[in-house]
Amino acid sequence: MRPQAIGALLWKETRQLGRNRMALLTAALLPFVILFFAPIQLLIQFKIAGAKAFDPSAVPIPGLSDIGDPLQLLVRFIYPLLFVIGGLLLPSLTTTYAIVAERERRSLELLVSLPVSVGEILTAKLISVLIVTALVGLPYLAIVITLLLVLGIADATVIPTLLVPFAAAVTCSTAISLLLALLARDFRTANNLSGAFIVPIILLTSGTLALVPGPARAYGASVMLLLVAAIALLAALRWVSFERYLE
Repeated sequence: MRPQAIGALLWKETRQLGRNRMALLTAALLPFVILFFAPIQLLIQFKIAGAKAFDPSAVPIPGLSDIGDPLQLLVRFIYPLLFVIGGLLLPSLTTTYAIVAERERRSLELLVSLPVSVGEILTAKLISVLIVTALVGLPYLAIVITLLLVLGIADATVIPTLLVPFAAAVTCSTAISLLLALLARDFRTANNLSGAFIVPIILLTSGTLALVPGPARAYGASVMLLLVAAIALLAALRWVSFERYLE
């Protein structure tokens, strides 16, 4: 692949995503609720509204047996799960729009006439999606993590246990959305398929977080998400061609 071609396509894709109000509105609203509003609300509830009445160590779940403080349950289990959910939802619609919507507008034929490969086109699209995801999602995560550090609820070791699962979820969602966008015939079908795939992944993530003990729980969930992403990406690469892309 040629960096210059990808750079030119990336500029086009970023401007195109920026002009779509629906994609930007969805990309901004969902992360606000899942990555900012819900964590802050839970933090207030656990900090002020008597969370001490709940003893997570009494729950017969292997991965949670080492957690004795309800606030640590929030940091080690609930927050990683919320960040994974946000990471799964954030790039899914944007990826689908970047690939399927352009195909529905029949504007992909213009790209065929350019001296670029389908790999360069898809690479530019995925990089633009990751840029939008980072610009929207990371500020929310930074605020929540900063609050945890300032309030003394967690130390600096919590940063990778929250950021790594989020990054793995974004990678997983982008790879799955790429595969489904190449397989789906229209925008609605791609979104429906994406939603159907996200639910089992959330269940797998929650199960991994609940069963893996200690600090390894967040990294175990991240490895699982990256394995799913690798499978989806390998499957997508088998379908990558201009003929398949234009169908």
